[in-house]
Order: sequence, then C-alpha cells, then structure tokens
Amino acid sequence: MSERVRWYCVPAAQPLGTREDHVPAEKLGGVLLLLLILLSLGPVSPSTLSVPSESVSDLASTALQLNQVAPGDEDWKVPLAARPLLTTFKQQLRELIGRELNGGAGAGSAEAIRARLANALAREGAPVVEADWQADNPYGRVIGLEVRRPAGLDRWLAVMVKQQITCGEDASLYFFEQREGGWRLAFDLESNGYEDVSGALGSFDFRVSPPDSQGQFFIVAVDVNPWCSSNWQRIRYRAFRPGGDPLHPQPFFQEEETTYIQFGYELSVAADRFRVSFSGYQHLDAGILIRRFSRAYRITGTQVERIGPLAEEENGFIDEWISLPWEIAGRWVVPSKRGSLRAWHGRLQEMLQKHGMDVFTQFRWWGDCGPSRFLSVLDFEWEHPLKPVPRELFFTVQRDGNDFKMERIDMTEQEGCTASP
Repeated sequence: MSERVRWYCVPAAQPLGTREDHVPAEKLGGVLLLLLILLSLGPVSPSTLSVPSESVSDLASTALQLNQVAPGDEDWKVPLAARPLLTTFKQQLRELIGRELNGGAGAGSAEAIRARLANALAREGAPVVEADWQADNPYGRVIGLEVRRPAGLDRWLAVMVKQQITCGEDASLYFFEQREGGWRLAFDLESNGYEDVSGALGSFDFRVSPPDSQGQFFIVAVDVNPWCSSNWQRIRYRAFRPGGDPLHPQPFFQEEETTYIQFGYELSVAADRFRVSFSGYQHLDAGILIRRFSRAYRITGTQVERIGPLAEEENGFIDEWISLPWEIAGRWVVPSKRGSLRAWHGRLQEMLQKHGMDVFTQFRWWGDCGPSRFLSVLDFEWEHPLKPVPRELFFTVQRDGNDFKMERIDMTEQEGCTASP
C-alpha cells in the first residue's frame, strides 16, 4: 500500500448530531463558558456542539489556556507558557480516548469508533475543527482525528490525533490493545517539551505490517518537521515493535534526510519490509537539483537490511551508490567488475568528503548501451589544485527489474553505446 502525503491536509470537522437534552439552570454557566471556548477556536458547525458532563472539563480548560497563548515575534519558537500545556493537552486527549474506548466507543468499524471519539471530544470542549493557518493564536485546536483497525490485528486499534501549532501541526499516535480488562494503551508516540516548532511530529503518517505467524508486527512512522519558511526540511522515518513502556517507545531503526516538502512522500509496508520515497538533493548535479529518493529495508526481528531499489532512475542511482559505504554499495555491482568499481568508489568518496567544496559536478549527456544498459557522463570542474579524479567519468549502469547495478566506471566511453543529446 502506497500513499502520497500532502502537507497539512487534515480532516474537517464531522457532523455528529445534536442533542436536545434539557439543560438545568445550574449547568447553564458551564455551557456558556464552553461556547466561548469553541468560539475562540474558530468556526465550528452547530451540529458538533453537545452538553458537557461537567460544567467545564479539564480538557476544555487546557484548550482555552493554549488558545490564549500568543506566539511571539519569532513565530518558530514555542512560547514558554505553551510547552507544558501542550504536554498536558496530549495526556488529557490520550486519557479521554482510553476512557471512551472502555465505555463502549471501541466497538464496531473504525469509522464508527472515530465518530464516537469525535463526539466525545466535542462534548468535552475540544472539538475536531478545520485548521486555520492564519490564526493569531493557533494552539489548542484539534485539527485531525483518525482511527484505523490494522489488518489481521483484531485486538488492536490505532488512533492518531493532530493539533495545530504555529507553522504546522503536531501528531500523536496511540495503539490500544483489547485484553480481558478492556482496552489498554500499548504504544504512545508523541513529541513533548520542544522549544521550537521543528520538534513537533509534522506531516505525520504511519503504517502497520501484517502480523507474522506469532502475531508479531512492526510500526513504521514518518514525520517531517514543521517550520515557518523554506521548502527544504527534515524527513524522519522510524520502525518500532510494541512492547516495554508504552509511554516511551524505542525505535529499533531510524534515519533522517533532507527533503523537498512540496512533492510529499510515500510510505508502504509489507510483512517483512518497508519503503519510504521522497524528494531530496541530487548531489552530483545542481542543474537537476531534486531527485526522488527510495529507502527500502528488509526487517528480520529487529535487524534491518537495506534492499533495492536504491533509486528510481539511473542518475539518481549513481548519486546514491557513491554516497553509500562500500559494504552496502558493493551489493549493487556487476560481480566481475567488483575490484575496479571498489577502487573508483573509494576515490569518489574521498573527493566528496575532502574536496566537496572545491568541485562542481554535472551530468553532461547520457547514452544507450543496448537493452537495460545506460551510459552517463559526469563532468568535474575543479577550483582546487589537487585533482583525485579526472575531468570526466563514464558510468555504465545496468537496469535490474526496478533496480540498478553499476557495471563500469572509466575515463573512456563504453564501446557500443550511442550518445543522446
């Protein structure tokens, strides 16, 4: 399953039905205060309003306090007053969800559970609303609620909540397991105490692997840090297995890269592997600038192995292959050329590590070398007197299904190849 993620696209508030209960006079003050809270959070459909069980819930109080916190002149900084409140807000949301699940909301389809949870949030004074990216006071808004029943895991339920912050959103992911005593929190992924907005779990998504023969599974979570400027940010992907302290899950694998956020990312998970695709720098050619990255891994227990495809096109493969340590890059070569390719790999890595600021590289042209074979020419322009590589190199790449292998690197053109402009 693969899905393109777009930035800050969050679900709108859902109709929840109205209640016509008579409101006792002693509760009228509480209802009026709740209405003031909802109005402070922005436009909300009248159908989302319901009478709270208490005059004002702790959740509503925290939402109101957060909404009264104004960002400072440096909007990327999280105000001191908001930091502990954000943590408290997440705790209250998590506990409310747990209570509702054990109170009957955990039965039925994911859509039905989501509707009941959204109704409970509205009842408690923190309704799911549309994001308002122009809001002067963005904190205290729940802007996303999603419920999933992972395939093959009938006793498990995943709930994702997103709240608005300055310049983005912050997600929390909860997994509940149904046991004899009811639904119990088994996994809680959230970010707390961050001083600037880049610490939040922005543009968040996750996937769950199908269970193995022992019922074990893993979770892959991807986030891109929010920020108030630039299309270049950090993408992070982590893999977890539930177990241990649910409030402090530890990933058995994590990586991060720089990504160009306008093109989003894709995440797919299978029983023993996962893949993240995103856009990032083409390091070898500033004229191309952006290429598509492919990060695919095989999972065995908590052991992780890089697998193909390394890239989505030939020049991207060359860029990725040079950047990898030889222990990995050496698996993507034609076996008969391993010796010479290892020598070239070492020379190219030395150039990038020691002289990267003094060299300009560019793919000048490419050629067709027959079925599933590709020739690319990389030019080098030096500003440094030391020249560990020549002015141009010829790379011959073989296509292997949806992946590639390095066949040849040399200072001369491959025979039998036809140049293309």
